[in-house]
Amino acid sequence: MRKKLTGISLISGLVLLASVLVISGCSNNSPLEPNLPQIAEMDRLVVSGMSGGESSGSTVIEDSKLIDKDSGGEIDIERESYLHSFSVEAGAINENTEIIVKSSKETVLGKEMIVFDFSPDGLQFDPAAVLDFEIAELDSKAKTGKLYYFNPDRNKWEYQGSSIVSGGVASFEIDHFSKYAIGD
Repeated sequence: MRKKLTGISLISGLVLLASVLVISGCSNNSPLEPNLPQIAEMDRLVVSGMSGGESSGSTVIEDSKLIDKDSGGEIDIERESYLHSFSVEAGAINENTEIIVKSSKETVLGKEMIVFDFSPDGLQFDPAAVLDFEIAELDSKAKTGKLYYFNPDRNKWEYQGSSIVSGGVASFEIDHFSKYAIGD
């Protein structure tokens, strides 16, 4: 009986040791590598339900990327089979910034639109960043796209301007972060 308990204790000890090694091996802080800063190229999150305003509970897609102040960068915003992009020119921001773009299909001003909620809130661009939008997500026959901005001081959507569709894409200049909606 004593040999049997010793064998069980030995097996239990080995299982515990193996578990600790497996868990420690999954850490980002490996003792064999220097602790280097991690820069995420791009992250993506898809969440159902949503966002407030006049939303009907659509799927929210979140894309993020660290944008370097000296070289700028572009964030691809995939929505189903459509690819939109947000481009920041070199020198347009004052410091390296993790930019987050949440997008969803919502009813705004009585029409179905794609809403882009950018953060960090209030970030400014000089020169303006560019949001390229595949208009076919709303209407493949649209000749123009319209940009609206949610003005929190007035608690309402305000028209910002239009873009003629070229090659299926409407392009909009964004000079600061806030909540925007694009319609046809």
